[in-house]
Amino acid sequence: MYITPIPILDEEEIPQVYAPESIRDRNTLILPSPWLLPSTMHRYLVSLDSVQKRSIVCALVTRECSMDLTEQETLDGVDTLVDPHTAIIFTSLGLLPLENEALSPRLPDQSWRYSSSRHP
Repeated sequence: MYITPIPILDEEEIPQVYAPESIRDRNTLILPSPWLLPSTMHRYLVSLDSVQKRSIVCALVTRECSMDLTEQETLDGVDTLVDPHTAIIFTSLGLLPLENEALSPRLPDQSWRYSSSRHP
């Protein structure tokens, strides 16, 4: 499956896409303003599990993030593969205490697969 991103337009203005005041709390993340649109498209592999998290995928393929996502059935325990040295595991902050037992063994295992330094 290939997820088609929204194309970037040169002179596009950034829309106001912030969460309404009524639902903001101390856990709400807000992008800095002004937020500069990326000038190039970024391409990443995402796992089938990540694609099922539709809210994350929809946010990543917007003009503001400018990502081109290609689905892979599995990425061996990670959600997104950024490059040979970097991978992302998504989890909900609210569910983190409940997912701790399942997430704890995954992190050390994945840390051996992806290095913290990049070699030329």
